[in-house]
Amino acid sequence: MIDEEDELLQIAKLGIEAEAFVRSPLGKYLMLKANAEISAAMDDLVSADPADVKLNTEIRVHIHTAKMFIIWVNEAANIGRQAHNQLRSLEE
Repeated sequence: MIDEEDELLQIAKLGIEAEAFVRSPLGKYLMLKANAEISAAMDDLVSADPADVKLNTEIRVHIHTAKMFIIWVNEAANIGRQAHNQLRSLEE
């Protein structure tokens, strides 16, 4: 069974990997791409006929999907930082 320190260590490592990913060329590209997708979709949403429920829903799903990618990557990094801080607290 995994103890608390081992679990925290695994989460901290995941956070380090998430941060390294965001700083990597691929991570930078994907984050820029996601933000560009959100921006373009927001423009599409503003231009869309408010009565076109299907189109508005499709655009909103597109925005939500791109935002969730950014949120998940940032969340992994933040949870990793929190785990690292908890490990430090356990050592003290």
